[in-house]
Amino acid sequence: MKTSFATQLYEGREQEIASTYPLGRLGVPEDIAGAVTFLLSENAGWMTGQTLILDGGVTLGGGL
Repeated sequence: MKTSFATQLYEGREQEIASTYPLGRLGVPEDIAGAVTFLLSENAGWMTGQTLILDGGVTLGGGL
């Protein structure tokens, strides 16, 4: 996740690290915000017991 907290994990190597993700980029807080907005909305009112995986496709690709 591309945040100021995690800067040291990717600084100077962003393209190299991003290329390991199926989506080809690092996640940004807005990627998470969309899911949070949905979960807080009436559209998620019937949703229970689910796990949302927001990892840029890493899980589908078998991990980093």
